[in-house]
Amino acid sequence: MKEEIEDCRYICEKPRTKKIKWTFQACKEDALKYKTRNEFEKNSGSSYKASLRNRWLDEICSHMIERKKPKGYWNIERCREEALKYQNHKEFVNGSKSACKAAQKNGWMSEINTHFTPLGNHSKRFIYAYEFPDNHVYVGLTYSFKERNRWHNIGGTVFNYSQETGLKPIFIELISEPVDVEKAKILEEFYLNSYIDKGWVKLNKAKTGGVGGNNLKWTYEACKAEALKYNSKNEFNNGNETAYKASIKNGWLEEFCKHMIKVRKDNGHWNIKENVIQEALKYTTKKEFYNRSSGAYSASIRNGWLEDACLHMKVINLPKGYWTFDKCIEMVNTCETISEIKKKYGAAWNLILKNKWRSHLAEHLQLQTKPVSLYTLEICIELAKNCKTLKEYKSKSKNAYATVHRKGWVDLIKQNFKI
Repeated sequence: MKEEIEDCRYICEKPRTKKIKWTFQACKEDALKYKTRNEFEKNSGSSYKASLRNRWLDEICSHMIERKKPKGYWNIERCREEALKYQNHKEFVNGSKSACKAAQKNGWMSEINTHFTPLGNHSKRFIYAYEFPDNHVYVGLTYSFKERNRWHNIGGTVFNYSQETGLKPIFIELISEPVDVEKAKILEEFYLNSYIDKGWVKLNKAKTGGVGGNNLKWTYEACKAEALKYNSKNEFNNGNETAYKASIKNGWLEEFCKHMIKVRKDNGHWNIKENVIQEALKYTTKKEFYNRSSGAYSASIRNGWLEDACLHMKVINLPKGYWTFDKCIEMVNTCETISEIKKKYGAAWNLILKNKWRSHLAEHLQLQTKPVSLYTLEICIELAKNCKTLKEYKSKSKNAYATVHRKGWVDLIKQNFKI
């Protein structure tokens, strides 16, 4: 009994392991254990995140193996060979961004995409129909036959009618090439009326002419016009982040930024204290310094110059409890978007989320509350019936996969996998 008490005392008095403070030196030493960034992130997440947050990653990973293709790798032959793996432009962009970017930059796209299946976009649409054996029909328009067919197989008018009657419809492509939206609306109504004249019963509930898909603000023309306002990519990103991200997502960035000046500092530029201090003088707060000039900011931390560089800056320390609900309303009324609130009032935004005030403040921003997710349990289960593993499920529908994890439906989904 005495021995057991001694053992318990030893366990209780056993000192706790101290948390490691991830300084630049500590992160650098930790990074030396790994050969690749992927290995570093997997095995030492906290150190990796600290390095990423402080913009040290490039420097402390300089010894690691780079898996990037060498400069000049993507010539026209390799781009053509890579493009043959995909059926349309969207798949090419998502599957091989570097090859797609090289093809766009060098003007090879028209030569290597001749086999691609045409897709519609925000300004062009296809017309399609679902014909049921009992003479019922649904006519619609879409930017992608494949995508529309997938959605009608998991929900909506066609799916519901098929479930009610047990009948399987035939999918008909009424036009093979996409047409302008205004023309597509007219054709949709024309085809539907043609079916009705021949004695078919329409399943369409809404009036024809609904474009479907997202009404995108940042179109090709809009992004291009916006990019012309700026002289560098950094200036573009800071000036209009949404247009910048839309350009990246659609693979337009390099094309839009051809007129821009590429400003690169000489190697070792930020290792000179005077250069760092001169850069810091452009900004009024540490946060602005960090967001606008990460290289100089990281160098100031690494070399212990931060306090000297920021002597002229304003120190804003609001008292505890400053951000009340009324103060948040006042603050929100001075901003136009949530993005602006996050940039200017990060602490207030965190409090809004913590206290679940967002829905109350949305009316002051004239914003709509977040829509209900399309991925219900029924739809997620229906998608699972076409998959064998979670990995396959994720690759086929990332949004459904995210919903399943967030809602805790993983076990239910696994039960419905195809055997």
